Amino acid sequence: MNRSLFYSSAIFVLLFFYAAPAVAQPVKEKNNFTLSGKAKGLEGKYLYLGYKGWSNGRVWDSAKVTDGKFMFTGHIEVQWKCYLTAKADKKTSIDENLTIPLFMVPGNMTIDLVANKFYEAVLKGSKVNDEYMVLERQKFSLVKEHNILLQKIDSLDHLAESLKDSVAIVRVDIEQEALKKQSDSIGAIFSAMNKNFILAHPASIASVSILDDRYFEYFSKGVLDSLFNSLSAYNKSTPWGTRIQAQLNRIHITSKGKPAPLFNAKTYSGDSISLDQYRGKYVLIDFWGSWCPPCREALPGLIALYRKYHDKGIEFISVSVEDNEGQWRHSVKFFGIDLWVNIMATSMKPDIDKLYGANSYPTMVLIDPDGKVINNFNVEDNNEALPAILAKYLP
Repeated sequence: MNRSLFYSSAIFVLLFFYAAPAVAQPVKEKNNFTLSGKAKGLEGKYLYLGYKGWSNGRVWDSAKVTDGKFMFTGHIEVQWKCYLTAKADKKTSIDENLTIPLFMVPGNMTIDLVANKFYEAVLKGSKVNDEYMVLERQKFSLVKEHNILLQKIDSLDHLAESLKDSVAIVRVDIEQEALKKQSDSIGAIFSAMNKNFILAHPASIASVSILDDRYFEYFSKGVLDSLFNSLSAYNKSTPWGTRIQAQLNRIHITSKGKPAPLFNAKTYSGDSISLDQYRGKYVLIDFWGSWCPPCREALPGLIALYRKYHDKGIEFISVSVEDNEGQWRHSVKFFGIDLWVNIMATSMKPDIDKLYGANSYPTMVLIDPDGKVINNFNVEDNNEALPAILAKYLP
């Protein structure tokens, strides 16, 4: 699971494809755009522009820098996030030194670029981009710090995998834990900035972009509902607004009283289990990741609850959203949660977290002996609500 929250942390992937030939479509003059500017230090090189063209088709255009200048022309049906880059690969991690996200609009726009300093460029001629860049520039001072933390955390991941001495591994884990807390603090600031932007700009296409993008997974269910409801009617009607609505519908799959989605999976110990086999018992499913500070902070409390209530008729199942199986196996042992069933979300298709609409972590789902959802707890309420609910049903 990638933890970065901003484009310059290299998590977004460019996946632009050539659109259908324009001759197959009627020309809509009002959708024409021109993007031109100066490019210092890029003479003779190509710039690439990825955007949505006719009928939402992906366009990947190029323009050569000649005499220090460049120009793109084309047609856009919708205002949406585009990417201007000096990297030719259509499927590549974003580097803020050579790539900049833009919100283009029909009409004439200009932008001046400096090699290896694309993040300093300012697009002129797009009001929605002006709004969006105020937000991104507010984040920028924190982004570099956040990226450095992520790099250190990843380096420690690799180091831990290579170590055999248990004492050395514990030391690495402690150091990594401290870095993850720092990273989470910055992530919380980013999330607050995004939330405030959406509430302040309900009609901006940038708001629906933020909600639809990877930021979606960093908001709780209640916050997501509130933010989506705050969007303008037009934003809700866009393809991205429709997609967000579909995601929200999936999140509500585990609302109180609904049948818990059934699944079969392989456990940490290699056994095969199905949710159905626990019929007649209460079941608590915890969606978590070792990279997630609130998830880790919740584990001692979960262990205490398990020891208190397990013999009264409840089973715990931890569903890890890790990408790395080795890291998952190490974390299960390190945090002492091998007391109960552990599985990886990716052990079945669709992933179990997607089946349950888990979008923020930790998310916990309590199921009754008849297989129906009693309650769905997220990061905002599981520390207090869960013990009270268990005390009610398992006195």
